[in-house]
Amino acid sequence: MLKDIISRYLVRKHHETRGRPERVRCTIALVFLAFFTKNAEAQVFERCPAQGGNRGRVLIVDEKLDLTLEDGQRIKIAGIEPPRPTPDDPELDIRARDRLASWLAGEEVYFTPAERGLDRWGRKVAFVFAAQPGQAGPLAPLSVAEAVLDAGLARYEASAAGYLCREKLLAVESGARAAGIGLWGDPYYAVLAADNPQLFADRLGTIVIAEGRVSRIVDRRPRILLYFGFRRGSDLSIALVPRTGKTFESVYRAAAGLSGRIIRVRGLLDNHFGPQIEISDPSDIESAER
Repeated sequence: MLKDIISRYLVRKHHETRGRPERVRCTIALVFLAFFTKNAEAQVFERCPAQGGNRGRVLIVDEKLDLTLEDGQRIKIAGIEPPRPTPDDPELDIRARDRLASWLAGEEVYFTPAERGLDRWGRKVAFVFAAQPGQAGPLAPLSVAEAVLDAGLARYEASAAGYLCREKLLAVESGARAAGIGLWGDPYYAVLAADNPQLFADRLGTIVIAEGRVSRIVDRRPRILLYFGFRRGSDLSIALVPRTGKTFESVYRAAAGLSGRIIRVRGLLDNHFGPQIEISDPSDIESAER
């Protein structure tokens, strides 16, 4: 049950600086960070929150892993992308919901908003915390997002809302992925090899994670194109679109350093110019080199 997974997570939490089968490097994000301005709406905090300042009791956990509180507030857990039914596991989302509900339903959670106001679905996007099962007290020491990712119940969601906790959340996801836990045991969620275009044929319009070696970088203003091969129109590419023209030159110079590097990227797969993932925030690019 989820209680056992949480206990395993807590043990790993004490050793998160060592012993991971795969280390997520954030050097690429740090290079870009000096040149790129994050969404001002998400700049409520200076660092990843360690606890929540608001509280509420969970009434409902739904298939998107959103929480409905007794006072009617709907909470979107910042930094996680909920699972979806897959051909091999049509009830994957239901099972994830039930496991999270077994922990949180009827319990108090503590949350700190990651953004001002509500999102377009009327939810408050927030960093959520809860006491581990059986623990009493006013504090909520356990990050729900980290526990969910560690249990393989969701993927990290690249968004402005979860950006401040990006390094922690990616590290936790990395461990679950390497161990094949939860959704990572489903072929649908496998990391796609960027140099194999056949893998992308049936994934158009979905969020994918792809990994490969950058073969070349091209200036196609307002886009910066990162290619994983030399066959234009069939090989995967990344379209990096800086939010402002003022940052283009700086971002392009930084991107040029990725040529020949093995990187990982996640985003919506499109096919207007061959298989392509468009991103606006360079920090969505992760180093995949061991």
